[in-house]
Amino acid sequence: MNLMKHRIAPFWGQSKDSAGGFTMAESIVALAVLSTALIALFGVLRQCAMAATQSRMLTKAVLLAESQLSEAKLDSNPSFGTTKGENDEFNWQTAIKQTDIDSLAAVEVTVSWIQQQQQKSYRLISMMKMKSFSEVK
Repeated sequence: MNLMKHRIAPFWGQSKDSAGGFTMAESIVALAVLSTALIALFGVLRQCAMAATQSRMLTKAVLLAESQLSEAKLDSNPSFGTTKGENDEFNWQTAIKQTDIDSLAAVEVTVSWIQQQQQKSYRLISMMKMKSFSEVK
């Protein structure tokens, strides 16, 4: 059986003997090209989905870190030390540390999470005014 001589008749009713239509080999090559393109397309779609998930998690982490930083700055009587918290997706730690300047403190907020079996984290550092020792008296 010679594959090159057998033609597939088109849908509009021409006979197998007519000059129109595609050979079996042409059809197989077209299907191979189509399947290769679809495999590549699915790979790209998978990467896009992973990038979207990573972007969503990082955005949530940034918003959480900024929220924790705002809470620390709005505290009416902040003290040096570390506080920790967690929710379903994230763990966070807020550390208020002394600096060399008497009335200035460093605030460091670290948010961490697990994504694709890897530990990810985002760290936000800022400064805030503290009551100096001379103001406490």
